[in-house]
Amino acid sequence: MTIRAAGLVFGLFISGTAIGQVEWSGLADAGFTMGGPDSKFTSNGIANRYPNFSLMNLHLFFGGQISDDFSFSGKFLYSPAQYGFDSQPKIAFASVNYDPAGETFGFSAGKVLSPFGLYPKRQHSTENISFLPPLIYGNFINISTLRGFWPKAGDLGSYGTDDVGLSTAFSGGYQMGLKGYYSWDEIIDLEIMLSNTPVSLGSEVKNNGTISGIGRIGFHPAMWATVGVSGSFGSFMEKTGENQVLGDVQKYKQTALGTDIVLAYGYFEFSGEYMYSKWTTPKFASGAFVKVPGTAEFASFDLTNQGFYADVKIDIPYLPGLFFAGRFDRVWFDPVDSAAWDLDRDRYTGSVGYTWQKGVLAKLTGFSQTNSGSLDLKEDGLALLISVNF
Repeated sequence: MTIRAAGLVFGLFISGTAIGQVEWSGLADAGFTMGGPDSKFTSNGIANRYPNFSLMNLHLFFGGQISDDFSFSGKFLYSPAQYGFDSQPKIAFASVNYDPAGETFGFSAGKVLSPFGLYPKRQHSTENISFLPPLIYGNFINISTLRGFWPKAGDLGSYGTDDVGLSTAFSGGYQMGLKGYYSWDEIIDLEIMLSNTPVSLGSEVKNNGTISGIGRIGFHPAMWATVGVSGSFGSFMEKTGENQVLGDVQKYKQTALGTDIVLAYGYFEFSGEYMYSKWTTPKFASGAFVKVPGTAEFASFDLTNQGFYADVKIDIPYLPGLFFAGRFDRVWFDPVDSAAWDLDRDRYTGSVGYTWQKGVLAKLTGFSQTNSGSLDLKEDGLALLISVNF
């Protein structure tokens, strides 16, 4: 798939739209979820342990041609599974796009699809074998935009309203900034972006005065194979009242590197990603930022974590529409002074899905999740999802 096609993969099929006309399409996910006693959105993607029927996500895509070379695209998102039913629909992405006819380069400005990795391009339920993002995108860690390394990040509070830490890569998959792409002979794809934030955030506005860089180069050595290499670098902290004693927060950075692969042949597909992240960060503990012993200087720490996931999907040829899929993913935290700075987590996921009518997908997904901590957390989960394109 070319980069230009990937930018429209979420339903913005606007190539035949007349100038001045806006096209709309949508995707609704509804279903049933339940989780283990220790379930919470920031660790296993399920808001609470109780059985729930809910509208998980409602995506409303829009787009249209401005002229022969310019177009616009965007998406409204209502996501009560993440933010609760008192949440309001929001614009998840919106961009103006320059795609000159007959050329293999272009630009997008606004809140656009992140170049980094594979999952942002497969985040919706019709492409994702699970109902959750992989751990490197969905597991919130002990890094905070307000406090840096904070061992209590995510222990209290609710996602969307409180400081619950960051995921290694932002699960929403969109970044605010300017992105350019170039394709060469359907063999190499290049995407480069200047954004407000590194890959761990998706903020519209950041007030620390820095710009981040995100990029990916993809290779297509064969029709059935794609390999990508990604990178991201930028400041992840916001300057606020909580951290004003630090003075300059621009120096606290996230450096992320990743690789992704897709092998698809016949009825079989294997895909996955690996990601490495280094954080240069202060530490917040016991209600204050930690200082270098015997000085008034605030200590700085270099922390690293890694993660990967691998998906296998098999379509059943004698029953079109039926598939079986599995995922193994893991996130781990490289020790500092012989101790990990967060919980290593493993997750085993299995799914069976069936498209019984065009645009209607039913999917049953279960997962088992374990961690390295002394607490035996019960974070398994189950979901039955109905996804409808309209």
